[in-house]
Amino acid sequence: MRKNESVCPHCGVILDPPPKQSRKCPDCREKIILRTDPNTKDKVLLTEASVIEFDEEKKHIMGRRKILRLLWFEKDSELSYEKAESKLAEKFGSKPSPSDVYWSIANRKAAGLARNPEGRGTEYRNAQAAGMIYHQMALHLHDEGKSKARVQQVQRQGLRWLLINSQIMFAEFESGGDVSISSDVCCDTCLTSHKKQVGDLDELCANWESLPVPQEGCEFDYCNCSLRAMPNHNKKSTYVLKPKKSSSSKVASAAAAQEAGCLTSLVTLATLLFGLACLLVVVL
Repeated sequence: MRKNESVCPHCGVILDPPPKQSRKCPDCREKIILRTDPNTKDKVLLTEASVIEFDEEKKHIMGRRKILRLLWFEKDSELSYEKAESKLAEKFGSKPSPSDVYWSIANRKAAGLARNPEGRGTEYRNAQAAGMIYHQMALHLHDEGKSKARVQQVQRQGLRWLLINSQIMFAEFESGGDVSISSDVCCDTCLTSHKKQVGDLDELCANWESLPVPQEGCEFDYCNCSLRAMPNHNKKSTYVLKPKKSSSSKVASAAAAQEAGCLTSLVTLATLLFGLACLLVVVL
């Protein structure tokens, strides 16, 4: 971004007082465009030719800031952004847009979390975090004016992983679940067409591509319907939890590590004693 200047960008004459809006130079009569630097908030005086480049740069800076706020799931959002931007620039042969950088990071993160849904790569269970990221990605697509079908496709992925998160929670108590639709904050079409109870949790997770929401006929550009899963102890969950490491195996592992450490210490001590003995022999 340019430094704050009080001179005409055309002829260099000092403007006193500095202009508070776009106007013609009182000396050369050329048009001066006034802009605000997004970093310093200073007023910047530009020519009509340079304002195009300035606006593009400003758009990129503001877009980058927005994306950094969306990267809550990254430990170091700035570093993640820079790495992704560098890789995409090498791939595209030009500087990628902040939107491309976000999509690259979010898609990689969500897919990675989904590979281990029961783990905890963030403060949330991975399945829940993946669902939240996919929903955020859908909103991002909506804000960019992408097609309703594309937005709902990603929305459905988000709902899928949030339901799987409920599956995991209920399976820990050996319980199945039922799912209902909440359309309270959506349109009249969704409110009247959806039945409260929509089905079995396990079945919906297995057939997630056919989830009843988001609804194609929703009056809004972004369907705000949600799915609510409730445990049903009369049902047995079909979700198979990964076996957790038992406390006895953890104790055994710790004991083995301690034994290995002791053995290493003994070997080290024996080596030192042998070296000392050799030294004494040489001296004697």
